[in-house]
Amino acid sequence: KQQLAMSLNLATESSEKNELAGQPSFQSISEFYAGKNVLITGITGFLGKVLLEKLLWSCPQIGHIFALMRPKRGESIGARLDSLLASRLFDRLRQDRPDFRSQISPLQGDLYEPNLGLSQKDIELLIRNVSIVFHSAATVRFDEHLKIAVQMNLEGPKKVAELCERMPHLEALVHVSTAYANCDRRVVEEAVYAPEVHPQKLLDAIEWMDDDVLEQVTPRLLGQKPNTYTFTKQLAEFYLTDRFSHLPIVIVRPSIVGASWQEPLPGWVDNFNGPTGVFAAISKGLLRMMQGDVRCKADIIPVDIATNIIISSVWNFRLFSRQATVYNAGVGPGNRLTWGDVERITPSTLCATRPKASSGCPRPASPPTRCGATSTGCLITSCPPASWISGCTLVAAGLCSSGCRTALESRPGLWTISPAGNGCSTTPMCSALWTECPRLIGLSSTATPLK
Repeated sequence: KQQLAMSLNLATESSEKNELAGQPSFQSISEFYAGKNVLITGITGFLGKVLLEKLLWSCPQIGHIFALMRPKRGESIGARLDSLLASRLFDRLRQDRPDFRSQISPLQGDLYEPNLGLSQKDIELLIRNVSIVFHSAATVRFDEHLKIAVQMNLEGPKKVAELCERMPHLEALVHVSTAYANCDRRVVEEAVYAPEVHPQKLLDAIEWMDDDVLEQVTPRLLGQKPNTYTFTKQLAEFYLTDRFSHLPIVIVRPSIVGASWQEPLPGWVDNFNGPTGVFAAISKGLLRMMQGDVRCKADIIPVDIATNIIISSVWNFRLFSRQATVYNAGVGPGNRLTWGDVERITPSTLCATRPKASSGCPRPASPPTRCGATSTGCLITSCPPASWISGCTLVAAGLCSSGCRTALESRPGLWTISPAGNGCSTTPMCSALWTECPRLIGLSSTATPLK
């Protein structure tokens, strides 16, 4: 405890001297964070873990990182932190700086509790020392009951902001929102939009309204919002910038956060949330059909890119602006990926890197044929080309062990291959094509409609 107190004093004094000397000319983001003490909420979540690792790796001179955590299933916060740090995610830190654990202090707290569930001693510790707060804790379930979503995604940020009001050295409160907080708008600029329901009125109603009544009025409250997640995220953005306009607030809106691109290792992910669950289900052969528009954009941003934006947003905010700033963190049109691309890429990519005995992957493919298709023994991909007949797209789906099953999507309806195999799907629109294409890849043209 004495060593922690000394390091905190030195870090705080160093940060104060730089401010007094008028030295905002930061040479790098790493130098900007040097000596600064940070509080992170949601550190056990997917994004929170990567944020912690990246701060320690790229900003080794950072002062101290406080992590708001709660005990879970009889496991103390210290044990939970040790388990978290034992992950492969922190391998490079262990090799480079084996003592990095000394820069992290878990603090017992809970966003559902008054004062974040923090003890008075811990509150005073944070008030004296913290200059940057990253609030990433949230419930990301789309079907969450409105009361829980409000308590976590609206009242939680409110409590964090109230704590920040008491921090004399506060430089930034970073609220991690979502790019879909305003999904009911065709164009979403880097601005905060007023909701139809005032957040404070909803907070007041939650106090006295029972769960059954609240569930009945939820559809009317949501309006054009598709779920309670996006609804409460927009409310939090407006509430923070309206009620706490005197605070240095930064809002970062990541789109769909997926596996890492490069750091700390390519493809790292530790859950089946969001797109990861879809990819895994496709590769295992469990997901064979999904309703949606193949032309819609799959705005999946790697978690390391989202983390870089969150960390650099504070540096940019302090250097160029002192007013509330919003950063939309999406892929954008420069690297466009549609759900149709996901439909084609996922089976070929995952099956190429998995054991041949995997139940969801086809046998090795034979060379392409004249019709542009590839026969894979029991699975056919990318036949026919879209240029042959408008509206016909072959979708890879099925298990080799249960016979060749392929779904053909066309405007008249959905059709499927004969379970016995050797049958190729067809519709009146595509019948002429399928008379020729199956023959070229060695399949008969017997088709069976999908019941």
